[in-house]
Amino acid sequence: FVLDEKHLYAAVRYVERNPVRAKIVRQAEDYKYSSARLRVNKTMSDLLDYFYMIDEVNDWRVYLQEEEKEEDLKLFRRHGATGRPLGDPMFIERLSRYLDRDLMKKKPGPKPRLGV
Repeated sequence: FVLDEKHLYAAVRYVERNPVRAKIVRQAEDYKYSSARLRVNKTMSDLLDYFYMIDEVNDWRVYLQEEEKEEDLKLFRRHGATGRPLGDPMFIERLSRYLDRDLMKKKPGPKPRLGV
């Protein structure tokens, strides 16, 4: 699902902390299949593209150790399951115009019939 800038940082932490939540490792950078190890050690790999956040986050290890907010976890899981974009209404509107597709959330159920 697509994220606005506000949710991106929390989403990156969410993804890189998955092995910690699954109790596979104690620290995200200990999971050998994660980019967290490379980002914490500030090393590059042929498998990992440059990511501008690495320059914006002062200490990647500290960043990954911060607990996620329960509200963010619920949001990411819900939007991951539905595939709906996550962002404020202005972000969704801009994305809708860009894709020429209505992405605004609607009421569930059948559409009301017109002219009845």
